[in-house]
Amino acid sequence: MPGRYRAGMVETRRQLEMVLRAGVTAVDPERLVADRLQNGPTLPEHAGLVVLAVGKAAAGMVRGAVQALGTEARGVAVCTAPAEFSGFDVIVGDHPIPGPGSFEAGFRLMAAAAAAGPDDLVLVLLSGGASAMAEVAAPGVSQQQIIEATSSLLVSGKPIAEINQHRTVLSALKGGGLTAAALPSQLMTLAISDVVDASPSTIGSGPSTGSDLFEVIADGSTAARAAAQACQEAGLVTEMLADPIGGPASSAGRRLGRASVRLTEASALVGFGETTVRVEGKGRGGRNQEFALTAAFEIFGTSALVGSIGTDGVDGPTDNAGAIVDGTTIERGVVLGLDAATHLATHDSATFLEAVGDVLVTGPTGTNVGDLAVAIKP
Repeated sequence: MPGRYRAGMVETRRQLEMVLRAGVTAVDPERLVADRLQNGPTLPEHAGLVVLAVGKAAAGMVRGAVQALGTEARGVAVCTAPAEFSGFDVIVGDHPIPGPGSFEAGFRLMAAAAAAGPDDLVLVLLSGGASAMAEVAAPGVSQQQIIEATSSLLVSGKPIAEINQHRTVLSALKGGGLTAAALPSQLMTLAISDVVDASPSTIGSGPSTGSDLFEVIADGSTAARAAAQACQEAGLVTEMLADPIGGPASSAGRRLGRASVRLTEASALVGFGETTVRVEGKGRGGRNQEFALTAAFEIFGTSALVGSIGTDGVDGPTDNAGAIVDGTTIERGVVLGLDAATHLATHDSATFLEAVGDVLVTGPTGTNVGDLAVAIKP
């Protein structure tokens, strides 16, 4: 692969990948939860403790709770893959479309919340992905209606906050449903947010909205600050984008690409957020790969690089976390007989980027704070 890039480019690409990975490391759920429970304000007084964890970071958040609380940490964990935790009922929730595991998970969460006593504390560990991974249909709504509605919403190109509003109408769990089930118990939520506004009603579609205590212990800005620090430690003059990244992935990628060209040498630009892609046709790719490929047109022929990844390690229907592009990305595609513009128009960014060797694969990271983008001009 080094032969595909210009002289000196390989090391800069490695540096950019290191920066992106530093951002992901900063939002490790096990460390975040353990630190909050061990070093933060003490938990409210309680006779018993019920821990309810749901989302892509659930497994790590439960490990952090067990580390901090020992055998007192018991309850239900809705995870992305099978796991074993002493004292926990573990269910694998379906994602991104709710399925049998999701509806079973929703039932178990609601039952555990309802079984808590009036003097107990229900501790909810919430993270991105929870909207699909746990579900209970509202009265008069069928599970199939929820599946079909979610499938349609996810390819609509709508912002996640709007998608979650639609989901909440169909659900008995979302929009504070879990909070209502736990009454009169106290309910406290520790959340790792994958949405820009990090509001209780938006994270995971707000199952624990109305908690007595609701704390966001990490979000996209946490990852971005860590990435910026890694850039500074590498000797780069670093700037954070003033506003979160959003809107259509192609438009956002174009903006960051143009901004990266204007950077002075030995500089970096860091941002976080979540873009949208209206899926049309059968192209492969996700918002980060479409963002990166669009940026590649803007940095064509320059020394700039742009990287964009999903902090959960998954971008769209691919095994790629995202991509790192540079000033040679487009021409390397031309050599292979590939037209980047056509791939963008058909939302098939992954096919192009895989062919030229620009995808970044991390595997599932066990966390989720949205997307992280970094531009570097060496």
